[in-house]
Amino acid sequence: EPLACDVTQEGACRSAVAQAISSLGGLDALVYASGVSPLCLLDEAGQADWRAVLDVNLIGASLCTAAALDALRTSHGRALYVGSYSERQTLPGIGLYSVSKSALSALIEAWRMEHPEVDFTKVVLGNTSDTEFAAGWGRERTLAISKLWVERGLFPAPKLMPLANAAEAICALLALRGHVDEIGVMPRLRDAEVET
Repeated sequence: EPLACDVTQEGACRSAVAQAISSLGGLDALVYASGVSPLCLLDEAGQADWRAVLDVNLIGASLCTAAALDALRTSHGRALYVGSYSERQTLPGIGLYSVSKSALSALIEAWRMEHPEVDFTKVVLGNTSDTEFAAGWGRERTLAISKLWVERGLFPAPKLMPLANAAEAICALLALRGHVDEIGVMPRLRDAEVET
């Protein structure tokens, strides 16, 4: 049964993790896949935009990890965080997101250094379909920014990885008994969905 959690609230993170541990009888893994971003250029972004992105994409990850740490130590478990290809190649309009994902990489490394008894893994996902990530962007704004990406050769074809492929990769990593620092999973042309 899914648990709702507002990752911007420390108490909610602790409560959700405690409920999961109680329901499952322990915790072998934490998957942090939360991510938000407005579709705006950096000069349009205000303090509220920055705080909203960092609260979810960075601070929420640390709050959930802290809440799960004891259980992950006990199980010799893994904390897995969903990163983004945008950390490697940012695009106009999602700079806030890219910065937050770069900060997430530093956070993961800090957790690794402080708690080597737990595996901390980052999976970098390419553009993935069927998520709520861009739900609030609005069609006109999305088309205008996407046009900018294509014109600049930054996003030459709208290749999207099916969400099921991303989930399969995450499940495979969780089943793996070995250290995985970081791995990238990108859409293949033969698997890609093209949105028009």
